[in-house]
Amino acid sequence: MIGFEQFFIAMFVSLYVYDRRLKTEYLNYHDQWIKDGSPLGMFSIRRGTRLFSGGFSRVALCFQWLFTNPQWAINDNAVRQYLFKM
Repeated sequence: MIGFEQFFIAMFVSLYVYDRRLKTEYLNYHDQWIKDGSPLGMFSIRRGTRLFSGGFSRVALCFQWLFTNPQWAINDNAVRQYLFKM
């Protein structure tokens, strides 16, 4: 049985990885970030993010990235490395 501490750690790591991936998309694939709806980060708000629509984009992107990796992430070695470590 998973204890609260393990669950909390797993959730924090997942949110951290999402934020790193979103930061990479924002900095290196900005056009794709805009196409994704300029989503909010979990621990950060990037310039150009709309708070209301960015929140909806975040939820949609979290769900999408749970099951698939976008092409830009597959081709980016840094993203692949920290996804593999997960």
